[in-house]
Amino acid sequence: MASFVVTGTSRGLGLSLVDALLSRPSSEVSQIIACTRSPDASSDLLSLIRSSKGRIRHVQIDLDDLATISAAVPLVADILGEQGLDYLVNNAAVRDPKFTELEDMDFLPQALSTNVVGLHEVIKSFLPLLRKGKAKKIVNFSSTLGQLSTAQTDPKMVGVPFPAYKISKAGTHMVTALWSNRLKEEGFCVYIQSPGNLKTDLAGKERADLAPEVGAKEVIRIALEARPQDTGRHRNILVPGWEQGGGVGGRYDGEDLYW
Repeated sequence: MASFVVTGTSRGLGLSLVDALLSRPSSEVSQIIACTRSPDASSDLLSLIRSSKGRIRHVQIDLDDLATISAAVPLVADILGEQGLDYLVNNAAVRDPKFTELEDMDFLPQALSTNVVGLHEVIKSFLPLLRKGKAKKIVNFSSTLGQLSTAQTDPKMVGVPFPAYKISKAGTHMVTALWSNRLKEEGFCVYIQSPGNLKTDLAGKERADLAPEVGAKEVIRIALEARPQDTGRHRNILVPGWEQGGGVGGRYDGEDLYW
């Protein structure tokens, strides 16, 4: 009977993650805390909450407002009680609002605030609840666009004009590496998850490969199956028929990705 906190759940992948968790039996996933930047749940999220028979609760977390992160922790603690938190799924992120050349980049402060500083603060703030939980898993979402190993060599990566997003996701990788190393002796599993190139507002629906619910189901499967020895990995989803690639986002073969 695991508990989940998921950030960025108003729409897109985050909303699909909540839906995928709700589809699991309550004996496996008992409580889902769906977090959004807005103090009010979106209409789509509200529909899921109403159909969940109390399994989904809404809490505000704005990664750019540290006060909302601090305020969320006692609210989540009250919901979960003595069992603590099992899974922290850090989905919320931002990217450049338009195609931008490097010399014209002005979105970097915002991207770093949300995707690096906000991410770190959420992990740090929820750590006491995670230490009380049984699973002790932290899932940080990233992208192949944040890979330093392919940033200069892969034409698909070089040609994507979202420089602030790329830089911030490289920062996400380092945040994950540091927390993985810090917590591994306590039995935590902290890893990066690439959810695939999904048809969401963040990725761009015209340039994407997969429906968000496809990525969401795989993300949840991987999270539930992850073990402490998987800490520090950069996980890829496995989608039948996509193992050899052919889409915009490369292969979805379940093999680890480069850092």
